[in-house]
Amino acid sequence: MEVWLIRDGEKIGPFHDYEIRRMIDVGELTADSPAWHEGQPAWLKISEIEIFKKEFEPKPVRPEPTETSFPGARRTPPPIPESPKIIRRFWARWLDLKLYDAALWLLLWAAGCDLGNIYNNLWYLIPWYAPWFVLETFLIQKFGTTPGKALLGLRVEDINGSKLSLPNSLNRAMRVYVVGIGFGYSVLMVLCQVLSLFTIQRLGSPIWDFLGGHRIKSKSVGPLRIAVVVLLFIVASQIQFAVYFPAIKDDLIKTFPFLENEIRTNPPWHLPPRNSGDH
Repeated sequence: MEVWLIRDGEKIGPFHDYEIRRMIDVGELTADSPAWHEGQPAWLKISEIEIFKKEFEPKPVRPEPTETSFPGARRTPPPIPESPKIIRRFWARWLDLKLYDAALWLLLWAAGCDLGNIYNNLWYLIPWYAPWFVLETFLIQKFGTTPGKALLGLRVEDINGSKLSLPNSLNRAMRVYVVGIGFGYSVLMVLCQVLSLFTIQRLGSPIWDFLGGHRIKSKSVGPLRIAVVVLLFIVASQIQFAVYFPAIKDDLIKTFPFLENEIRTNPPWHLPPRNSGDH
């Protein structure tokens, strides 16, 4: 069996299983030493790997085997586990979706669509984000990132460091669409976000990356990029609200009747309604 180890923050190996046993015998490895072999989904403590469990049980001293070098491995072990970057991933995802929201609402407004009907019709809202995840499929496959991820220094890679193939990128996008944001439907979306957080804490990555064998590479992000992310999020939100405000004005008044006079006499900035008959 070919076994890889982490020592002083670096991957070393591969070692044959008898070499690993020798290292355990002479105290070079402890029960907590991280190790990986082919077929193992992630790094584990060496004492948790089945064939080495007995090495940490009391036993009589035995002679050291002769050390023999082993040729280079044919497989590459997974990278050293990184921090999952939960906060950055969350805001990168929602910046992408917010930019998409603003662009789509503007497009519908320009086309003279009935925005009130779209806003209040669940059958329109359920597939609302589907076009974005089709676009994300191609962005991840081609560039390994999206606008939100790029601004926050995140990049999606296969386990060997290469870009995702188109089928793998599509599978990842569909998993995010279904189990990551729950089709964008409010209550289901919140539940999916909570479950994703739980999955990251238990597995070290969300379910769509864990099942696909993908990883997120990150680099440091300065305050300027963070400021740009905040600004884009605010601007996109304002554009989105300005487009559909006329369509939801009556609903706002029904929900907040004490604001009726303010809404009617001093409404927030918004785009005038359009209809297909205007052009």
